[in-house]
Amino acid sequence: MKIFIDEENPIDKKAMDSLEHRTMDCMDCHNRPSHKYLSAPNFIDNAIVSGFIPANIPYIKMAAMEALKVSYNTKDTAHMEIRNVVTTYYKDEQPEAYAKNMDRINKAIISMQKEYDKNVFPYMKVESTKYLDHIGHLESDGCFRCHSDRHKTASGETISRNCDLCHSFLAQGPTGNVKTVPLGSSMEFEHPVEIRGKWKTAFCSECHRVLYE
Repeated sequence: MKIFIDEENPIDKKAMDSLEHRTMDCMDCHNRPSHKYLSAPNFIDNAIVSGFIPANIPYIKMAAMEALKVSYNTKDTAHMEIRNVVTTYYKDEQPEAYAKNMDRINKAIISMQKEYDKNVFPYMKVESTKYLDHIGHLESDGCFRCHSDRHKTASGETISRNCDLCHSFLAQGPTGNVKTVPLGSSMEFEHPVEIRGKWKTAFCSECHRVLYE
């Protein structure tokens, strides 16, 4: 059995030695077998793709994120604030869009409230940030908890964070300018926004988890 130690976060050796040595099992990563609590960006994306929230309402996701970026103590408060925040956002920031889409925005707000109810349970203090999904690496460090290049064996072997270990990039790019490669090959990941290669050294969650807090 190979033992990998995270050199950037050393653990007291005595405490480490007292732990059971075991082979990883499914639940170390697949920690959400049921009761999936989607984060606000995800459940709003799903509602837009499904047509419950019209995608052609200008700035609709931005308005939704303004309303959903904070936690609420009760569902009644959440419903009230989702309506207030989204309505205020359009009246103050996008008055023309609000005037043209008022009825559709009101229907979208109802959909936001329904999606919130499916994924957030204030009374039980249950939401995606309280029960992180380790499959992926946006909402939390997830895969990068181990695939970080900083866990080393005594002989210096590391658990690589190379994207190609898990992902094969066959197509990427904006609509109308999608790059593709043949099946059986892969291209290097390109971050959709230029961040000067920071994605190669930082964890995705360092930036993307902000959307989920």
